[in-house]
Amino acid sequence: MTSIIKAGPIRWLFNQARQVFQRLTGGKTERTVRPTDTIRDRFTNQALGGVGELAGSVASGQIRTNAWVEGMRQEIRRSYISQYLLGKGGVQNMTQADWGRLGGLLKNQYQYLNRFAGDLNAGTMSEAQIRQRAELYIQSSRQAYERGRVASLGMPALPAYPGDGSTQCVTNCQCHWEHQETESEWLAYWTLGAAEHCPDCVARSKDWNPYRMSKG
Repeated sequence: MTSIIKAGPIRWLFNQARQVFQRLTGGKTERTVRPTDTIRDRFTNQALGGVGELAGSVASGQIRTNAWVEGMRQEIRRSYISQYLLGKGGVQNMTQADWGRLGGLLKNQYQYLNRFAGDLNAGTMSEAQIRQRAELYIQSSRQAYERGRVASLGMPALPAYPGDGSTQCVTNCQCHWEHQETESEWLAYWTLGAAEHCPDCVARSKDWNPYRMSKG
């Protein structure tokens, strides 16, 4: 089974049987890659521009806080859904459980956003501070990709996900999970990305190398 996912101007065909993405150009397959943090982070970086524009608009008074909140909700929702679909391999592979999992993730982010709006109304934040804090919400969508990827493989839930805020680098985590399957268990490896890493991520790369889950 295959599905097409668009990442900006680039189209990727996800081959469910082979568990790979195939880049399409002019209707022809140009490149084949396995799902990694590279494509995940491309989605993240593209979305950062949207929250940056919103930060500038609300800081300058062009829009009011309620309009900023609605704009942020749209950016967060778009990022989380896109990332999860990327990990799961397309909308046709989504189940009711997947949509419910996404709904729970978004509910948590919206609660954080409401508190952010309260701080914004206090009028003590600069545009740079607003932008920096807003970007954390988009960066956290990496966890949606990682959760979707685990679901696509039929694995049990993992103890933590890059970008879920459970490490000292909070949502700016550049790590990703690598997965293997044997007849008796699942093996998951917390893998460091090409970035400076916090002590929590370094420790996880050693402690969860691999993280084992029995199929029994």
